[in-house]
Amino acid sequence: MEEDEESAAVVAEFQERSAIEVGMEFKEPVPYKEAYLEGTEVRIADLGFLEEFKREWKYHHKLSPEQLEYADRIVTVEGVGFYHGGDPLYRLEGVPGLWHEQCLRPA
Repeated sequence: MEEDEESAAVVAEFQERSAIEVGMEFKEPVPYKEAYLEGTEVRIADLGFLEEFKREWKYHHKLSPEQLEYADRIVTVEGVGFYHGGDPLYRLEGVPGLWHEQCLRPA
């Protein structure tokens, strides 16, 4: 159990640091708990935010250039999975790639 707590602490530190690096207010997600359920409409962040996130995010599942083309669109969550440590990663209907919760907004 100690290893899980240590992993969670490392992930929380990365999330906090990444939130500061990209200049956003970020509510730390609960590990292994998504903010947006399958079938929920969400808005992808604006282009400026996505470009900054792409530049600054140093960890897993970086945004691809193709994903930037979907900035500010309203889409539906197709599914959600979790990276080791609990980071939610979203699949969006009709949109390529996996999406970090930080890049999504309520529709």
